[in-house]
Amino acid sequence: MITWLAIKAFFKKVLSWCKKYWQILVGAAIPVVIWVLTRDSSSMDKVLENARENHKKEIDAINDSHKNEIRQRDKAQDEYFRIIEEIQDKYRDDKKVLDEKKQSEIKSLLEKHGDDPDTLSKKISDLTGFSLDP
Repeated sequence: MITWLAIKAFFKKVLSWCKKYWQILVGAAIPVVIWVLTRDSSSMDKVLENARENHKKEIDAINDSHKNEIRQRDKAQDEYFRIIEEIQDKYRDDKKVLDEKKQSEIKSLLEKHGDDPDTLSKKISDLTGFSLDP
C-alpha cells in the first residue's frame, strides 16, 4: 500500500523534473493551445471577416473625414481670396493700396471668426473702413 510519504516524494520528483525540463512542457503545451483555439475554424473565419469589415468601415470613415476637412479648407481659402479681392477692388476705387500688414490682419480675423460671417464682416469693416455685405 502506498503511503502518504511515497505520494509526496513522487510529486517532489515530478516538480523537480518540471523545473529542470520546463521548455519541453511549454513546447508541448503550445501546439495543444493552438489546436484548442483553432479547432472550429468557421468561427475564426467569422471573427476575421468581422475584423476586416470593421477595418474597412474605419478606413472609409477616415477618408470621408479627410475629404470633408479638405472641402472646408478649400471653402475657407476661397472665402479668404474673395474677401481680399473685394477689399482690394474697393481700395483701388479709392486709389489706395492694401498693404501686407492689413492682409495678414484680415487673414488672422478670418481664422478667428471664419464661422461667424457677421462678426467677421464687422471686424473687417472696422479694419479697412469699408462695409462688407456677408
